[in-house]
Amino acid sequence: MKPPVFKELCDIPLRPRVGISRCLLGERVRYDGGHKNTQVIAEELGTHFQWVPVCPEVECGLGIPRETLQMIGTPDTPRLMTSGSNQDMTEMLLKFSDFRMRDLLTTGIHGFILKARSPSCGLDDVPVYQAHSLVAHGRGLFASVVTTHCPSLPVEDETRLQHRVVRTKFIERVVAYQRKSMT
Repeated sequence: MKPPVFKELCDIPLRPRVGISRCLLGERVRYDGGHKNTQVIAEELGTHFQWVPVCPEVECGLGIPRETLQMIGTPDTPRLMTSGSNQDMTEMLLKFSDFRMRDLLTTGIHGFILKARSPSCGLDDVPVYQAHSLVAHGRGLFASVVTTHCPSLPVEDETRLQHRVVRTKFIERVVAYQRKSMT
């Protein structure tokens, strides 16, 4: 027997549109050409949501493979830098993120699942460095834009979604957000 939240989800005519980091769907878009396919997301949540895949790093023009990126500075105003050539990618990623988020809000989105610890997508656990030393943890640049553009949008990362209670609450929040947006 399906839990009540899943029955409610099945009663909605269109599956909620949920943005998701492309690497979590098994797409080989990471800096090393790899992915971070997450079974819980693909098998459980994937049957209930319509995915809207996003990879801010690739979509803003960075290749595969590519240099790793690091957050440098302070958690409040970090710079997104390539780790080898020390190129500043902050403005390019912020400009893309703003454009992409406006597009997603226009076409309709009901939630977001982001890659934890990613300098672009991490929600609150992204290492921030100064002079090659870890000084704090902060939010990735794309994740900051997502949460700024739409503070009420349900957003989680894949590590938190490994816990059934968090998954169930996320589904409930996405369904409620979709219903509210339909009124």
